[in-house]
Amino acid sequence: MMNERNQTESVLSVKNRRTIGPLGFISAPLPYSHVLPALANMSSPPESFTGDWITADHPSYSKAIARWAANAEHRAAAVAFVKNAQDVAIVLNHAKQHKLPIAIRGGGHSPSGTSSIESGIVIDLSRYLSGVTVDPTEKLAYVGGGAIWETVDKTAIEHGLATVGGTVNHVSSFR
Repeated sequence: MMNERNQTESVLSVKNRRTIGPLGFISAPLPYSHVLPALANMSSPPESFTGDWITADHPSYSKAIARWAANAEHRAAAVAFVKNAQDVAIVLNHAKQHKLPIAIRGGGHSPSGTSSIESGIVIDLSRYLSGVTVDPTEKLAYVGGGAIWETVDKTAIEHGLATVGGTVNHVSSFR
């Protein structure tokens, strides 16, 4: 059992080992939610956010943090299902303001765990930014960041085209 002095030493130790990650966000060895005091008020999304903001008290939280590989699943403080670039900017600014680590989830097929973060914010593209549009004349596909190969394959096939991507079309899926 940790006493108050040991907890303080542990927090100081963690704070001293933190690193600055991409985009200048602080990434600390976690789970140490007491290191990130801003997590206490994560139940409400940032102002002007139009997507879905899921926290641990939400009924779909378990599904929101689920990943293809169990070892890549982390308990995020919030999962932000963004609808557009403006939502992404709002969440990034919110995370930066509160010094919260972030992770970006495309399709969730990251066995190393980069699509999830313990006690931080996951910016999830899979719910609203997973569409695929094909221009058959130019033979180009416009693929949302949250799309899985299955969606790309099926949309390409509708236009008599095929992809040269992976052979397992559920890649980036965790069904």
